[in-house]
Amino acid sequence: MSEAILHNKVAILAHLEQLVKSSRYQAAREIIEQLDETIFSSASVSAYGRYLSLKARVFFQLGHYLAALHAAEQGLALVKHSAENELIARLQSTMARSYAEIGKLNLAERIYRDLLATYRRIDDTGRVIRTLNRLARIAFIRSQFDRAAENLLEAKDYAEESGDEKAVAMILGNLGTVLNLTGEFSRAVEYLEQSIVQNMALRHQVNLCRAYLSLAYAQMHLKEFAAASDSLKLAGLLIDETNLDAETQQYEQYRAQYHLLTGDYLRALDLAKRAVALARENSDASSNLCQSERVLAEIELRLGHLRTAEKSAKRALQIAEEIGEDVETGACWRVLALIAATTGKMGQVAKSFRKATKRLADCGANFELAQTYLAASQTGGERHLRKRCLHEAEILFARLGLEELYLDSTSADRKPTADNVPLVGESLEFIRLVGQATVCAAGDVPILLLGETGTGKDQLAKYIHQSSDRADKPFIQVNCAAIPVELAESELFGYEKGAFINAVDRKVGLIEAAEGGTLFLNEIGELPLLVQAKLLAVLDNKKFFKLGASRQKEVDFRLIAATNGDLEGAVENGTFRTDLYYRLAVLRFRLPRLVTRGADAFKLFEHFLETQKLNLNRVDSTLLNTLRSRMAAYSWPGNVRELKNYVELFTLTERRDVAAICQRLLSRLNGVRRDSVTCNEAGGLSFEVEQLERSRINSALTTCGGVIRRAAVSLSLPEATLRSKMKKYEISAA
Repeated sequence: MSEAILHNKVAILAHLEQLVKSSRYQAAREIIEQLDETIFSSASVSAYGRYLSLKARVFFQLGHYLAALHAAEQGLALVKHSAENELIARLQSTMARSYAEIGKLNLAERIYRDLLATYRRIDDTGRVIRTLNRLARIAFIRSQFDRAAENLLEAKDYAEESGDEKAVAMILGNLGTVLNLTGEFSRAVEYLEQSIVQNMALRHQVNLCRAYLSLAYAQMHLKEFAAASDSLKLAGLLIDETNLDAETQQYEQYRAQYHLLTGDYLRALDLAKRAVALARENSDASSNLCQSERVLAEIELRLGHLRTAEKSAKRALQIAEEIGEDVETGACWRVLALIAATTGKMGQVAKSFRKATKRLADCGANFELAQTYLAASQTGGERHLRKRCLHEAEILFARLGLEELYLDSTSADRKPTADNVPLVGESLEFIRLVGQATVCAAGDVPILLLGETGTGKDQLAKYIHQSSDRADKPFIQVNCAAIPVELAESELFGYEKGAFINAVDRKVGLIEAAEGGTLFLNEIGELPLLVQAKLLAVLDNKKFFKLGASRQKEVDFRLIAATNGDLEGAVENGTFRTDLYYRLAVLRFRLPRLVTRGADAFKLFEHFLETQKLNLNRVDSTLLNTLRSRMAAYSWPGNVRELKNYVELFTLTERRDVAAICQRLLSRLNGVRRDSVTCNEAGGLSFEVEQLERSRINSALTTCGGVIRRAAVSLSLPEATLRSKMKKYEISAA
């Protein structure tokens, strides 16, 4: 630029304005750095103000926000009392945007409010809409979602009045995004569907893609999974056409959430890892990385991968706190609380839940807050605290109109799951087990329960079923060791009339009977290989052939399997299919022996007495302390079942005298027999014979690992006779 022009104020301003208009900001900066500003400071207020406005905008566009702010403040101080409203507006706009970029959101909001008044004064509707949208963004960043929605609704009114269809489409999409965060999913769907129609007409593919993603998020949280799947597919098609990086990251993250909510944890895990990887590749994707890491942590938790879940949750929390994402911060604390509950760190549970609820309540994220209270009501702790958390969850879900979707299995008119299927114990190992089972109850991934006979595998299976979304559907319990080998296929899969000679009628198999619910296959290692192959096919395809049928039947059930044997050894020696084992072993829980649970034995004793409507209130404390100590030291070869059988037996033989029951149990654990046992007057000889038979059968089953055929051999009984006696005495091989 010539020396003459550099001193021509009119030419300089015209040239700078042309460079800014064409986005040639670096060239404009070079001119500004050559200038002697005194040629403007001595000129008119209007000319100097225009120059400072251009200078501020150039520095802002080049990322020098403090320099831009200084120039804009200097210019506004010059012209704020003039009638130059257009110039005042440009300076205010650059100031507000600069404050927002350096994180001073309170100052940015104040300047935007002044700017809004300026635009209204000059009747510039388009810029009023843009400013309201920016105010909404600030409120959104500060997690003030109600205020963000108010600004957007006002902007929507202006846009509709002015006929600005592009602005209407954008604002409707933004409204849907905000309402998703408050949990008002039905309203979000309404606005997002309108946004989609508008963006289709405008052929605005980027905004259309974003609207479909937000719509999918709302639909999946309304549990409209088929509609959510369709919305995600449409978003995916648009992403393929337009190569949108940020939207691709969000797309993978939402797909991961979809599969998490529908219970396909392995697919969810792959997608969440992909979303995290994509976000890490993009240095500007902190928000997406935070959300993806948190979703990954939730999936890892569901799969029982506690260490990796904790690492992901802590990474997500660190990012959320750094960028001020209050909703994600609260959600991360909730995940960490659940991990602590699962690992038995109960002191951390309450602390983490408090942090989660405070952060979510402060920002008005009512859906996430309701989810957090609901989780807190299901993770143990004192009953009155769990009830209070459940009450808070009920209020919030009702306010959002989501109570039927999220409270159908926990409403006040139903007892908590732990009351329906009690799992009694306070040892660290047991608390961890129950926590993991509670977290993993949702979904359809098969579960494998391992542990010695009598440790409570059947009880844990019932607990998982009752804690799942299938609680109101059938729980079909099958002891595979009790089914004769030749009948195993027909028992599980059923048959049609005429399938074989004795098939005089149609039979519903146990798999079909479990439709919608849970099939619990105890001692799964006893299934014949042919039946194992058919079971694997059912798990993969959710379809099966009944014997004699020409068409496959669809079936929906969740499989829980259990064994007291060595399935890995069975795989090695070829008696159990490798592919079925790995299909079952995704989620594995090993139940601890009672001898390792310390004081839990006495807790269980109290519980079994309560089931007999008895208590220890009037028993001498010295006797109780001695019994407690002896129970903690005893080896419990029969585990929990042994203790339960003792309580049931002594309740009968001691005529419900609690002190006498305690004495009898203490004597038994010390290896002392009371002569009175052999001639109990209440039951007579036949009663004692039954008790002896019951005891011998239980001991044989324990010794033989619950395998009936082996127990029958050890007792020198035909297998059919042993099964008959087990049925008579209601003895399970589990």
